[in-house]
Amino acid sequence: MARIKKGKAASVTASLHEQLLEILIGFAISQKNYIDLPQPEHDQVPASIDALTTRRCMAGKHFFGITPDKKILPCSLISDHPDMPKVDFENGESFEQLGRQMDAIFSGMKDRLGGICGTCEFREVCYGGCLAEKISFERRLHDEQPVCTKLILERLRNRFEQADIDRLVRSWVWQLQNSLESCDSHACMRQAPYWSMNFKFHDRWIETALRFN
Repeated sequence: MARIKKGKAASVTASLHEQLLEILIGFAISQKNYIDLPQPEHDQVPASIDALTTRRCMAGKHFFGITPDKKILPCSLISDHPDMPKVDFENGESFEQLGRQMDAIFSGMKDRLGGICGTCEFREVCYGGCLAEKISFERRLHDEQPVCTKLILERLRNRFEQADIDRLVRSWVWQLQNSLESCDSHACMRQAPYWSMNFKFHDRWIETALRFN
């Protein structure tokens, strides 16, 4: 869901995100015998919402868009914004060049964050969250995040049994840590494991590490 380009007139709100996540969580818990919720073999993986939601947007660092004329974009959802850099592809250094430009944008933005982001204890690592959400809500890059999944998931956590929600969150953290996009400092809110759901196809399905690849 993104209010950009042909979807500009869509009615996408923070409350819609919350409603969808509550439905997904409720379904995963009520149908846990049919949903693949991998659990770590040890207790070192925390049931931590913070671990899922407080990393910097990976646009231009671990995620890129490519145009037909070989321009590298930090993210296709923010490509039309005038402050977003684009780099002509020449070689591998082109990606690093774009990454440095994105570092400069985030570095200059984090100390000017407004609203809830400006007072958040995680502003030094989250940097205000998803840029695509801010841009789709027609906000400036240093404005507060209009859809903070950390706050949404913390509210939702209180609406379910603690053991059920902890099992689900621990599974999400494990999936994030073992995904192809695993990174200690960056993550994509739109590709986060709480938006995904894997059904058990057959008994052997839960035995293969390929189910998240």
